[in-house]
Amino acid sequence: MTNFKKQSLLIGAVLCLSFLAWGVPAAQAQSGPGGKVARALNLTDDQKAQLKPLLSNARQQLLSIRNDSTLTLDQKRQKVQVLRAQFRTELDQILSPAQQQELTALRAKFRQQRMAQQQLNQQPQAQ
Repeated sequence: MTNFKKQSLLIGAVLCLSFLAWGVPAAQAQSGPGGKVARALNLTDDQKAQLKPLLSNARQQLLSIRNDSTLTLDQKRQKVQVLRAQFRTELDQILSPAQQQELTALRAKFRQQRMAQQQLNQQPQAQ
């Protein structure tokens, strides 16, 4: 894989971190606290208000990681993993136990959908 492709993959991963931390694709999440995931979790206005700066901060940190030319691709991946773990920890402090369970179920659902899509993409095309 070329360095450009690796960087492109990293950039995509970095920009979607907030949605990955939720465990869902960006298209499903629909722009942060007001998106489908927030509605599925039935977030209160207070929770949405708490989540907004959390997401903003995560995005800023991701962009700084992405733009840090002193880091190797592996170092960037490690920093993103740490940031993702921190985000999830902070998110769990905002969510109720029932919402955490629902989020876990949503993550599992989207993971299954992603795996099914990957399997479809790997099947040879009939000619």
